[in-house]
Amino acid sequence: MSSICSKNNWRMKTLWPLLIALAVTVMLLAFGGCSEPTESSNADVSSDAVPQTGTSADKSNIPFTVSVYRNIRVSDNKSDFDARILRTFSELTAFYDADNHESNINYIEKYHNSFFDENAVILLCIKRTSGSIRDRIDKVSRENGKLAIQYTTLHPTPQTGDMAYWRILIEVKKTDVGNIADIVPRQREETLPSGKAFKQDSLEYIS
Repeated sequence: MSSICSKNNWRMKTLWPLLIALAVTVMLLAFGGCSEPTESSNADVSSDAVPQTGTSADKSNIPFTVSVYRNIRVSDNKSDFDARILRTFSELTAFYDADNHESNINYIEKYHNSFFDENAVILLCIKRTSGSIRDRIDKVSRENGKLAIQYTTLHPTPQTGDMAYWRILIEVKKTDVGNIADIVPRQREETLPSGKAFKQDSLEYIS
């Protein structure tokens, strides 16, 4: 009888550590399984937050109005595409005074100080080898802390042989552009059907 009891005691001593280890493993698995939804929930909350500065998640379209579309005929700015955001009337007039030479074409006459209380102007300088070519602004958007300008260059056939120096003024809300400084051009090109032509200083077709 004593031998049987001793055998049972030995078995219990052997199995007891195994039972404890098994119980601990089950508990760890149970708590580990519960922790995953908590992490997922936190991730969902943070992803819903609207970024205050440009990030990979901050890619949104900005409402805009093209208010001025003028070919000034002559310019010292020889870049094919040059763009800037002007947030005050003094910035606009300073650029205009440096830009306007012998052509004397006033492309800022509609603007005044009060306009810039809530608005800003994106000013594009675009050079084209023909006055027949036009650039249509398709979209303005925030992308990774920069301002993207998507536009389509429209090529009619035939074309005139004169150089064109376009000044395109795009009106936006100051709150939409914030402190963004960098502008990224995104160009596509399109050839128009033969005989299609535009009115002067306009994207309207000649009927």
